[in-house]
Amino acid sequence: MKDKLDKILEIVGDVKQGKTLKFLLIDWVSKLNYFNDNMSYWEYMRAVFRNIVFYNIKKAAKIQHVDDTVNDIREQFDCIDLTEILKNQNGVSKDEINGFIWVLSTCVFLIPDYNFNLLQ
Repeated sequence: MKDKLDKILEIVGDVKQGKTLKFLLIDWVSKLNYFNDNMSYWEYMRAVFRNIVFYNIKKAAKIQHVDDTVNDIREQFDCIDLTEILKNQNGVSKDEINGFIWVLSTCVFLIPDYNFNLLQ
């Protein structure tokens, strides 16, 4: 799409304005995809962010070895103990050859901790 827009925008003549217009058009076209799904950009981004929070809750529960039969995301969040997660992280990272660290974004836990209903 960028190459086709470059050809179309050659008529503008000004390289700087052409680049600005090209990226503006790309932004508009990408936002049209949300409208086709009857969803605004902000609704789409809220859904994306909600998924990020949910995936990090599930990952934290897995690191902490929360019972696998707990399917409710709210119950998983309530079971999370960040101190226990840190202990597990430290335990698996000690091995110099096979050690690893899970990537977990705990800052997103502020939202469900403040008001879990914001994720609904």
